[in-house]
Amino acid sequence: MGIGQIGWLSSPDWAIRSVILFDVWKACGYLMVYYLAGLQGIPESLYEAGKIDGANSSQLLRHVTLPLITPTAFFALIISSIGAFQIFDNAYVLTQAVRATPHAPSPCISMRWVSSASRWAMRPPSRCRCW
Repeated sequence: MGIGQIGWLSSPDWAIRSVILFDVWKACGYLMVYYLAGLQGIPESLYEAGKIDGANSSQLLRHVTLPLITPTAFFALIISSIGAFQIFDNAYVLTQAVRATPHAPSPCISMRWVSSASRWAMRPPSRCRCW
């Protein structure tokens, strides 16, 4: 048809997108459960009181739902941030099979850090400086 194959993990441009897509897809279910629990924790009486006071649906969202879901959103932000730092294993497993050389560019900065640290740690003792 004229559309070539996409190197999902072999192309540096597509590898980072693949790892990001994988991580977003993996975290989406957890975040949905957190927000669902947060929304179910809001008492119906607050919505009823707002309707009695004459609030429309957008005012209920702004003045009832959003302030009460803020702790859940903060928790989801913290959990997502921690998960972002734990992406190394996903990127390593996804890209290890297609890396041609041991020092090929990696799609993840944590993989670059580990790669450079391992190269530094594996130097022969004659090249290391001892104070």
